[in-house]
Amino acid sequence: MAMGMLLFAFFGIFDSLVNLKIIDKGFLIIIISKSRAILQFFDRQKYFNYIKTFLSYIFGLIRYTVAVLAIGYLTDLLVYKFQEKLNLFKKLIG
Repeated sequence: MAMGMLLFAFFGIFDSLVNLKIIDKGFLIIIISKSRAILQFFDRQKYFNYIKTFLSYIFGLIRYTVAVLAIGYLTDLLVYKFQEKLNLFKKLIG
């Protein structure tokens, strides 16, 4: 998943620097290449395995996104709770 994110970042930077709209084509290239890499774990003779690899990549991408958002939310929640206690401590001291 991390290699795909690096490639997405590369296409995004290249898109903004050159002013050539290739980010949508880059997204398609990355999905195809990653699905092809996952296909090596399945039997290439069956056509259903092509669909299975694409779906496994998409579900992995969704799971990765949800995990990153959950970690960010929990971090914000902990920082907010810690900040409340720190403000209360400052009121008691000051």
